[in-house]
Amino acid sequence: MGGTIYSTLEPCSQRKSRPLSCTQHILRSGLARVVITWREPSLFVLEILTAAGAAVIEIPELAGPARQANSHLPGIGT
Repeated sequence: MGGTIYSTLEPCSQRKSRPLSCTQHILRSGLARVVITWREPSLFVLEILTAAGAAVIEIPELAGPARQANSHLPGIGT
């Protein structure tokens, strides 16, 4: 495993429009580290990644700017 992925949002655990979720793509790719700024607590994605051996780093002090950058998505307010 190796490499790092950076994301403003926690990777998705379910995907209705494609066969694989972002989490499945990350695990299959062999990435060793996932860095996020904004966790969605009801999805348990970080626990799935950690259980598979990926290191997860959360930067909560950037959650506000991440929400603002993604405010165009449904259900996300600034």
